[in-house]
Amino acid sequence: MVDREARSRRRRDKRERNRDKPVKEEEHHEGMSTDDEETESAIQWFKGEAGKVMQEASVMFEDVHDEFCSMEIIRQRFEKWKLTDKASYSQAYVGLCLPKLFAPFVRLQMLDWNPLESEEKDFEQMEWFETLALFGYDAESGEVRKDDDVNLIPRVVEKALVPKLQ
Repeated sequence: MVDREARSRRRRDKRERNRDKPVKEEEHHEGMSTDDEETESAIQWFKGEAGKVMQEASVMFEDVHDEFCSMEIIRQRFEKWKLTDKASYSQAYVGLCLPKLFAPFVRLQMLDWNPLESEEKDFEQMEWFETLALFGYDAESGEVRKDDDVNLIPRVVEKALVPKLQ
């Protein structure tokens, strides 16, 4: 930061000294400074730190019991509960808890997602979306169940993605 300010100050001083000299083809236009560009060392540092974070994230659920280590397994357990004992499932207000339950898995998968980069895939193509997309869909009848669970993805997006985008 100090280097950037010093370079900026030197260029400003040079412009003021050269104010009386004839103008060259390259004029300075206020606001068109390249000081805002990242240095190569800063870019490399950022990539290194991002790599460390992703490496640590890859082992985050390593010590979790097998029944709770993936979204797919958890989703299957809740769907089974819902199909076998719908009254108990509804009385427990599970539909309200699911977004909070799935949010850590979604955040982990979205850790390196940058919506501003063109080569990034849409979140609709990510594993978490595909896992939760059919929650609330009755495969036997081919119809969408008429309950709150069909709004699971919008609620998960609200809990996990909207804060990241702000």
